Amino acid sequence: MRTLFAFALLCISSTVFGQMNNRNYDFKKFHFGISAAYTHSNLQITHSEDFINNPEILSVISPRTPGFSLNGIVNYKINRHLSLRSTPGMKFSERRLTYNLFRKDYNVEEEVRLESISFGLPLGLKFQSDRFYNNFRFYVLAGGEASYDFASNSTKRKAEDIVKLKPWEFSANLGFGFNFYFPMFTFSPEIKLQHGLNNLHAPNPGLNQSNVIDKLKSRMFVISLQVEG
Repeated sequence: MRTLFAFALLCISSTVFGQMNNRNYDFKKFHFGISAAYTHSNLQITHSEDFINNPEILSVISPRTPGFSLNGIVNYKINRHLSLRSTPGMKFSERRLTYNLFRKDYNVEEEVRLESISFGLPLGLKFQSDRFYNNFRFYVLAGGEASYDFASNSTKRKAEDIVKLKPWEFSANLGFGFNFYFPMFTFSPEIKLQHGLNNLHAPNPGLNQSNVIDKLKSRMFVISLQVEG
């Protein structure tokens, strides 16, 4: 692992401090590429009034869980420092709710797992610096995303015993990254924070675990590796 990391640093340093690579990249209006990402997400919980009056459920939390995504990249250059950017793709994750329940003279934990397979269509602005040392750039990005969860259980019939989530989600994104220019492509590690704007909770009146929740909004931390031509 250390050898691989050292080799990667050597390749990047030789690229950054060498002659200027991929000069035509800066003059193209459109760029296309692919991206693979590791995600770390959970749900932000707002309790309902029923939570205070419910003696059975002592607490409910949403632990962070890992996931991954695969995306395409479409980048339109507006000017030297500004681009319109979209990375549509599929996200695979699992959301969890952990309940601390009081049962007679002891407490017990109960976990609800909610699978998520969603297609996201983000759109944002990318602000980038000039090139440093010929082949290195820093950038920040901001935008929004609409996504649809194909694994949503909100429309399932005879599902009085599950916590339900709505399929549509809208979120705001903020991140930063680095462009490393190689002779034939550009490699970009990127870090992004994603915060849900709409309430995902679909009330299930016959279920205690649902009644104690008013709102559920997603939060996601994303580390991605991107390659553009």
